[in-house]
Amino acid sequence: MISALSRRFGAGFDGEVPSPTFTLVQTYELGPLSLQHFDCYRIERPEEAWELGIEDAMLGRYGDTDGPGIDDLVQQVDSTLANDMRAAMTAARTAILQIPVPFDQAILGPDTSPGRVAIAAAIDALNHQTDLLAQCAAALGISISAT
Repeated sequence: MISALSRRFGAGFDGEVPSPTFTLVQTYELGPLSLQHFDCYRIERPEEAWELGIEDAMLGRYGDTDGPGIDDLVQQVDSTLANDMRAAMTAARTAILQIPVPFDQAILGPDTSPGRVAIAAAIDALNHQTDLLAQCAAALGISISAT
């Protein structure tokens, strides 16, 4: 997705976009735009995604500064979709934080046990968020695989 975003909004950006294997996050300065490329395969805990700033990049939060984010680009094209995406991110974060710790114990038991119910709810929320993220990309003219 970062390659497509950099080509779409990078004002002639034609550089290589390698995976940020060693840094977890690679920032590309594209004129007035900064794009962050996250190596999500190495994230082991949900909190790490927030620590890296994935949600912040989507919502345009940079430390104490609230600036333009990907959601603002989507807002210009489809305000309902942008609002749905923001709500889905909040719902997914809330659902993940409802999973009892430790996770290896929460996953045990029948499907009706509180831990497994919470895990199923978090998975559903993340799947919905993923679907909306793919719709956001499509609204920006970017083709990605959400599977």
